Amino acid sequence: MNRNSKLFTIVGSIIIGVVSLLIVYLSLILTDVIVITQKDIVIQTNNGFKEYDGTALTQEGFVILEGTLEEGHSFKITYTGIQVNAGSSENTAKVKVISESGQDVTKNYNITVKPGILTVGKRKICILSESDTKPYDGLPLTKDGYTITTGSLVEGDQIFANVHGTITNVGIAENLFDIVIKNKQGVNVDNNYEVEKTYGQLTVSKRIIELQSANDTKEYDGFPLSNTNYEIISGSLVPGEII
Repeated sequence: MNRNSKLFTIVGSIIIGVVSLLIVYLSLILTDVIVITQKDIVIQTNNGFKEYDGTALTQEGFVILEGTLEEGHSFKITYTGIQVNAGSSENTAKVKVISESGQDVTKNYNITVKPGILTVGKRKICILSESDTKPYDGLPLTKDGYTITTGSLVEGDQIFANVHGTITNVGIAENLFDIVIKNKQGVNVDNNYEVEKTYGQLTVSKRIIELQSANDTKEYDGFPLSNTNYEIISGSLVPGEII
């Protein structure tokens, strides 16, 4: 046997031996004779906050609380947490570990994800109802309308106001109102707003009239002279009311 043949035989034997050992090793793993211990990793996703604006809040980013990845391995994280309306929810995520060659090696790790918190705060607005005034006329004084004095609505949201303040007699009353806020789909979104209500004033002032009593004269007869007649020389009474 020449030298090359011997070398070929030796190399072939080595290859066959290595393959055989791999087959045995894999068989032992598959039959749980040899158990690969997963490496513990604990990560926490980041918290997120914003004021309600009608769009979804998501937040990327994380910190490793425990453990480390093997050299050449890296995380591939899909963030699934989402919060749209005012309130809080978990910033959940799906985590994989990828090797330098792009292989999924997640099964080699025992990964625990501690979710951060996504918080959407209520949007603050201040609303002022209209004010009005008039002289007393026997009819109720009302005034529709309002103004947003501070803050703003999210685009597409709309206020439906019921302004129901009223006053009839002389005095001052608050122009009370209630509101409902709906989005462009017609869904009530009141809970996404922190509303400060300020009431305008409804004022009924006194009605000004000027009276003049009648003149009269007579010859002395020993009895008092009187005359109960009068006339309104300025202003007027409310229809249906008398002096």
